[in-house]
Amino acid sequence: MLVLSDVEASYGDLRALNGVSLRVEKGEIFALLGANGAGKSTTLRCIVGLMKVRGGTIEFEGRRIENQTTSTIVKSGIGLVFEGRHVFPELTVLENLLAGAYLVKEARAVEQRTQELFEQFPRLAERKSQQAGSLSGGEQQMLAIARALIAKPTLLLMDEPSMGLAPKVVDEVFRVVVDLNQKGTTVLLVEQNARRALEVAHHASVLESGQVVLTGTPAELLQNRAVQTAYLGM
Repeated sequence: MLVLSDVEASYGDLRALNGVSLRVEKGEIFALLGANGAGKSTTLRCIVGLMKVRGGTIEFEGRRIENQTTSTIVKSGIGLVFEGRHVFPELTVLENLLAGAYLVKEARAVEQRTQELFEQFPRLAERKSQQAGSLSGGEQQMLAIARALIAKPTLLLMDEPSMGLAPKVVDEVFRVVVDLNQKGTTVLLVEQNARRALEVAHHASVLESGQVVLTGTPAELLQNRAVQTAYLGM
């Protein structure tokens, strides 16, 4: 479904990605692990066109998408949940959802999808007229996920969805990830909480200094001594 081949990217003279190669299969949860500064978020930004790819290729559903506009990439079926949620605090919950539907042209489709999401996230339905900035951190994360889903992406990129959330809310976030995947959405999950990510993922890669240093199933990664030491505190 999504194939990155030797992708390179830079911030000025600073090389951020140095030949990243990944393969995300349709229907799976793929976890991308690594420490701060490893290049995880940069990888997602390259996929959705928010950062220029300096080398290599990115294919989605068999078509090259590197360096296309973000709107074109979103139209192709890719959604992104940003790190830190980034809801519009002064807009209501409903207005935030509608902001995610700016590429959906049919009003009836937007209305139907909004209703489906309110059924899927009942707490958002209860607060649909409430300003997003007044929601709890967990509620804002659910809103950010719902906003990304309103355009019905087939591939959802999630950047650190558990960051800054209480343990019970983290549990809920990961339940949502699994539920979305079981309903047919492929997920590329960037997550510093390696243990939780590996509990739900089908495959995973570890990034270090802009390079993939390890790829495998969660069972394989959990048995790796370097992963145990660096990411699992063992």
